[in-house]
Amino acid sequence: MAKIAIGMSGGVDSTVAAGLLKAQGHDVIGVTLALWRGSLCCSFEDVERAKVVCHQMGIKHYLIEALDDFRSKIVKPFILGRTQGQTPNPCVHCNKYFKFGLLWDQVIRRDPEVEALASGHYARLSLNPESQRWEVFQAADPGKDQSYMLWQLSQEQLARSVFPLGNLMKSEVRSLAAEMGLQELAAKPDSQDLCFVVPTSEDFWRQNAPEACEPGEIVNQSGEVIGKHTGRVFYTPGQRKGLGGGSPERQFVMAVEPEKNRVMVATREQNLSNQLLLNSVNWVSIPEPAGELEAFYKLSSRAKPVAGKLSCLPEQKAKVELIEAQMRVGQGQSTVIYDAEGRLLGGGLLEAML
Repeated sequence: MAKIAIGMSGGVDSTVAAGLLKAQGHDVIGVTLALWRGSLCCSFEDVERAKVVCHQMGIKHYLIEALDDFRSKIVKPFILGRTQGQTPNPCVHCNKYFKFGLLWDQVIRRDPEVEALASGHYARLSLNPESQRWEVFQAADPGKDQSYMLWQLSQEQLARSVFPLGNLMKSEVRSLAAEMGLQELAAKPDSQDLCFVVPTSEDFWRQNAPEACEPGEIVNQSGEVIGKHTGRVFYTPGQRKGLGGGSPERQFVMAVEPEKNRVMVATREQNLSNQLLLNSVNWVSIPEPAGELEAFYKLSSRAKPVAGKLSCLPEQKAKVELIEAQMRVGQGQSTVIYDAEGRLLGGGLLEAML
């Protein structure tokens, strides 16, 4: 059996994943990243909970503190992007640089005998014997699938990764936690928000970007003022909530204009587009395609995949044409690419909806 480190938040998913690996006979080490004080998953409170759980399970526990790095590499770029009218996805970058990057580097320094890094992510992983590429697939539980957040991982990172929960339903995971004697953990609700946007979204933004919380104008495409917004950082393309009812037709955010501190809105039809320009494209389960790629494209973590064609461009860019126009999403959002079998082919960052 192997010596496997597992990222432990002290939550039900990572705890059950550790328990499954231990039951299989592996030598398991729990590792907790302390990234943000008061975080929903990586705080010092989570460290203490993870310590207790590891003690109960009879496994070692390591702490890795990276507050400064997390703030500079994840939080600051997120704040900058949102204040500039973009919609970055920090979880994608956190997985690449911290949960599957820094965590591994630090573990190996402490214990060079560790062979793999496990995670409580809901995703499936297998090695294709023909291509010799590691392939990521959507999880068995479609409601909990987290493959969308893994599109930036490299083949090197995937080769040392283990996802024990990929074939389980969330209900099964909770039942296993109860069987392990962790009834309180089994009943704990899942966190739905960004881990560092605490205690509330409004509190976070008023503390970290007060200038972006100043009220301003809501305008239509002609520049006509039709309302007031409560702070541009609370708005993102495609959003309906918070726009009021000052127009005869339902309006949705089309763009956030930081230089004028205003929010531009348009009707649903005016917000539809089927042309995407992506940058920072990374190929996961397949190498970069030589020609057009017919696949399914997921424009946000909760969106349904839409069929379309992709053409690769120089400098890790790509152009996508969807068969059905979609509501506008913000620049910097992840567009993730799947095939019909739920295999994660790759992804990119949205540069523009044309």
